[in-house]
Amino acid sequence: MFLTTIPSIFQDVYGFSIGIASLHYIPLGIGMYGGTMILAKIMDKAYNVLKEKAGGVGKPEFRLRKPS
Repeated sequence: MFLTTIPSIFQDVYGFSIGIASLHYIPLGIGMYGGTMILAKIMDKAYNVLKEKAGGVGKPEFRLRKPS
């Protein structure tokens, strides 16, 4: 819902044109992409640690984080 209201908020409240209002998607996209890359590295390391603990045999369950 937040993503769909960005242009209307910046157009109606702040008076930006639609072209300028849509530029606010760029930092969101960069942040989501960067966060995905960082999390992928962390998840791969955690998966490899769990796989080594299981004798080198990986299971799909290792990709799910268990609650503490």
